[in-house]
Formats: sequence, C-alpha cells, structure tokens
Amino acid sequence: MALESIAGVVITWRMATHTLESTIAEIVSRVSLQMAMEIARAVRQGIAAEIAGGAAAAPIKQATGRSTKEAGTAARSTERKRRKPRKLPRVTEAQVGSLLAIIKKKPGLTSVELQKEAGLDSAQAKRVLLKLRQSGRVKTKGLRSAARYSAA
Repeated sequence: MALESIAGVVITWRMATHTLESTIAEIVSRVSLQMAMEIARAVRQGIAAEIAGGAAAAPIKQATGRSTKEAGTAARSTERKRRKPRKLPRVTEAQVGSLLAIIKKKPGLTSVELQKEAGLDSAQAKRVLLKLRQSGRVKTKGLRSAARYSAA
C-alpha cells in the first residue's frame, strides 16, 4: 500500500513538472513572438520615416537612448575629429653612428638598454635599430623585446 502511494506522488510530481515546463515554454514563445512583432513594427516605421524624409514620423530611439538622427550626427562628428598623422623626425646618421658605437662598445644589449644608453625615446630608438638591421650593420640574437644586438 505504501509503495503505491509513493508511486502516485512521483507520477503527480512528474506531471506537475511537465506542466510547469510546458507553461514556461509557452510564455517564452509568446514573449519572443511579441518582441519580433514589435521589432518589425519599429523597422517599418523607420523605413516609412526615411522614405517620407524623416519629418513625418518621430525618430526611433536606439538602445543607447539616442535617436537615430542623433547617433548619425555623433558618428559624423567623430569622423571630423580625426587628426592627421604626426610626422616623426627622421633618423639622422649621427643617431645611427652613436647607437652603432654603443653596440660595438657593449654588445649584447637589448633595445631598451640601448635606448637608455643613447638617450633616445623608444620610437626613435626603434627606427634607428630598424635602419641598422636593414643595412646589415647589426645582428640580433633572440626575438622581440628579448633581442640582443651586436655589430655585424
């Protein structure tokens, strides 16, 4: 008798769980359908506003809270604010010569150590070392920041 009542409780619980899951699935389906319909309506309004010249319908708000017109203005204003690339000073033979002299005097230094020895900023030292490597006057051992320089 006790076994039958336990089995009855288990079956009732499974039916309740199944009913709860199907109810949740129905709610999710209904909400997603409503959202899809709202999105489609908003898109149609936006297209109609674009066709009409934008004055007939109120602008549609974006997720950021700005209207599409404001968002377009913001995007264009950032495009205008782009700076021209700054011209970097050219590598002089004096810089090349001084860095080559340091490399000959102290082989095995990294680019950061060479930069400190020569008193150059990192961008300038990078360009001078690139010129020395391309001309074949220095050799490197290692990769990237661990590369050590010696005279060729």
